[in-house]
Amino acid sequence: PVHEQLAASANRLWKCLEFALAAVLAAMFVIVLVNIIGRYFFRRGIIWADEIARLLFIWLSLFGAVIALSRGQHLSFSLLVDSLPGVAKKFSSLFINAVILFCLWVMWNGSLRMLRVTARDRTAALHLPMNVMYIPVSITAVLMALIVFRNIYRVFRPFPPEKG
Repeated sequence: PVHEQLAASANRLWKCLEFALAAVLAAMFVIVLVNIIGRYFFRRGIIWADEIARLLFIWLSLFGAVIALSRGQHLSFSLLVDSLPGVAKKFSSLFINAVILFCLWVMWNGSLRMLRVTARDRTAALHLPMNVMYIPVSITAVLMALIVFRNIYRVFRPFPPEKG
């Protein structure tokens, strides 16, 4: 019951994130297209278009990676791990997930440092806090760590008995 409620909530969260990313992609397309048309036909582009497209691309890429990890669609090399026997497969999976967690910690720690370093800086065209470029890195690291912990749980949880 509680496990199923958490899974349902996570599914709703992923659907909302997917919808938001689709909207971001559409916004990027429109902004870049309008800027190209403006430069080509009117010889004037929109000053802030490149900056906002770059910002949206960062958010799109990082949160897209979170969705890919949650679905198990990220880049992985599973040939060796899949050929291992049960216990060795579980320990190799634990090791791989521990390495991923370490990399996510480095990513999160580095993003926090960048947030502090760029706290007073502003973007050139929109004059937004430069932090908007680094906030998604911190959020991505946390979300991915939660997914990795979930994956570790799935490796070591007892499997239900087979019916038959």
